[in-house]
Amino acid sequence: MLGTLRFTLAWIVAAGHLERTIWNGTYAVFSFYIISGYLMCLVMNQRYGFTRKGLRFYLANRFLRIYPPYWFACLASVGVLALLDADAVRASDPAWTWPSSAWGWISNLSFVGLIPLEVNPLVPPAWTLRVEIFYYIAIALVLGRGRRMALAWFGVGVAYHVIVYFYVVDDNPLIPWAARYFTIGAASLPFSLGALVYHYRDSIVALIRRPIPVGAVVFTLWVANYLYVAQTESGFLKLGFYLNCAISAVLLAVLISLPQMPSRFRRMDSWLGDLSYPIYLMHMQVGAVTAALLGLANWVPYLFVASAPLLMLISWGMTVGIDRPIETLRDRVKRSLEGGRSPRAG
Repeated sequence: MLGTLRFTLAWIVAAGHLERTIWNGTYAVFSFYIISGYLMCLVMNQRYGFTRKGLRFYLANRFLRIYPPYWFACLASVGVLALLDADAVRASDPAWTWPSSAWGWISNLSFVGLIPLEVNPLVPPAWTLRVEIFYYIAIALVLGRGRRMALAWFGVGVAYHVIVYFYVVDDNPLIPWAARYFTIGAASLPFSLGALVYHYRDSIVALIRRPIPVGAVVFTLWVANYLYVAQTESGFLKLGFYLNCAISAVLLAVLISLPQMPSRFRRMDSWLGDLSYPIYLMHMQVGAVTAALLGLANWVPYLFVASAPLLMLISWGMTVGIDRPIETLRDRVKRSLEGGRSPRAG
């Protein structure tokens, strides 16, 4: 069910940007981080291993998973910014513009230094990928190794947020908020939560004896918290944001405790998960194109609904046309790194 959850989160981010209920999107980003922390610990411990060869294997496949679709999204952004009317671009994001320097272009293509408010992003939500890549590497090097490390990491993440919450003060509430959201330090909390779920998964599965009814309750709380933040622009600054982290971690724990689904549902879940990354990368570009096609000036509240069919179509095309061929290349990399033995996909 993790694929379905990632698919849902990608649409929440898209709706948050295109409907301007962006605080829903902030919740979804940290939920994504929790899932990533879990999955990266899982693949490092169960597939790649903490060896030099395993690290090369892991990093090569992370590169192939992340960069080619992202570069396609950058190319789409270049087309949008170059060819579309400024009103159509503003309808998608009023602050979306070209990188302002050579370093800005390098940063956009590599993620190095792609820091919000410092570098104009070609793909507006791509700053999160810089954070993801940092923790992918950190998990592979040290943070993914065992329960004690996960507990210490979680303690650091909690301490960071406590310090920032109480000691970073400014008349503009968005300044301390930025320190609790955009930074690599801020993401330590959700990533470490995902790591804890992985390392304590056996205890979790044993504890949750009735995962389906428990999951229904947790999912209801998760949805209620998202609906609450959609109705207010103040709740995101306070308890609701951290409540989302806690509920999302529990929801992840419940999902890994569910009985195995029939194969056709597992394939569907995997397919939905594959669509989540293109949806995340392309929703702003598709929003601008939709605004241009429909003659929408500036932002309109139904832009997300109007954009959804085209976004789904393009995401499907990226999955079939980019991800599937690259998957073949990733399999070749695996075989070469494993000396001809075909490992499990990851």
